[in-house]
Amino acid sequence: MPKPRIETLLFQDDPEILFGSPTSTTYEERLCDLQTKYRGFSLVLPVDTPGLQQRLDLLYAKAQNELNELTLPRASVDRKPADPQQIITAFPGEYSLGRVLWQDPLCDMLAGRRTLDGETRSCTARLACEEGCNGFIQREAFVLNRMGADQTTDDPFHSHFRRYLPHMLGAFTADCGDEGMLNGVLLEDLTNFRSLEEVREAFPRGVEFQTAVWIFNRLLEGLGYAHSHLVIHGGIVPCNFLIEPTDHAAKIIGWNGAAVDPMRTFERISLKHDDYEDFYPMEVSDKESPTPATDIYMAAKCMVYILNGDMRTNRLPQSVPDYLQNFLRSCLIAAPAKRPDSAWELRREFDGFMRNNYGPPRYHKFEMRPRLRLVDDDER
Repeated sequence: MPKPRIETLLFQDDPEILFGSPTSTTYEERLCDLQTKYRGFSLVLPVDTPGLQQRLDLLYAKAQNELNELTLPRASVDRKPADPQQIITAFPGEYSLGRVLWQDPLCDMLAGRRTLDGETRSCTARLACEEGCNGFIQREAFVLNRMGADQTTDDPFHSHFRRYLPHMLGAFTADCGDEGMLNGVLLEDLTNFRSLEEVREAFPRGVEFQTAVWIFNRLLEGLGYAHSHLVIHGGIVPCNFLIEPTDHAAKIIGWNGAAVDPMRTFERISLKHDDYEDFYPMEVSDKESPTPATDIYMAAKCMVYILNGDMRTNRLPQSVPDYLQNFLRSCLIAAPAKRPDSAWELRREFDGFMRNNYGPPRYHKFEMRPRLRLVDDDER
């Protein structure tokens, strides 16, 4: 019996008919197998039949979503204020989760406590808002794992730059009663960090340009580390970049829509925040392969945002020096091939640029007047 033509397989609703059943055991092996098959099919698609690539992309996305539903260690978690009896024991130590710190469309960030060897410390967790978001949280754990966010190292290079990732303590599936089984990742304590959304809320007329400079530096260093692991974040929007105002620490979160080694895997940026449509460059909207230039564009957009610029035209207030405006404008060119494509190279260039125009680096005090807004249970 002859095998069905690929055109027939592409118009089946079940991706398993095209890609077959997984034979590997680990998530990473299964993902690699799926990507290999996707690339193979892309190379043999008939060019004279329109719509086939779109169908292949759709089935590939469905297959990825199904793969992301792999079972994780299970634990019982109470979404209400912390109950001492509601603890996670899937990892070394015990963890209790409490109040909601902030929310995004996919997950809640929860405050928590970790007890290990008799010592109790604070931690945080990102927990899916609903079962339909579980795949994105599983993806986030996978990407953080790839970049070594769950490890420790004595290598000063990796230690320095990996600090811009949230340290991951583990991943889990929580039984949340009527809300179902929800995936989550346990992270280091992030309760003292503020998102760029909160920065904009605290400084509606824009921050001083010196503040934007050190924030941009942190973003570029964190992105440089991710890009060295062939990971393109693709979602550098205000809710996904956190800063600690006093010591100028920073964390990039929201890795659930990232593309891993997109030139080899053909992955695209699969997740967009509707509230930040103007932050995404043309290659994301056009479903083209993302590159480091994609993240650099969005990082520059974040600077326009906290400086109270026009998000559509990228026009900045007159209080922002011309030399800084020109530098950011070079990162916001529509054509990705004309943008800077190395975050670390751009960081070095930016440092020299600021030294020539402003002088040597100096600490610039930055205070957030309002504290981190907590979400009360009654508001949920």
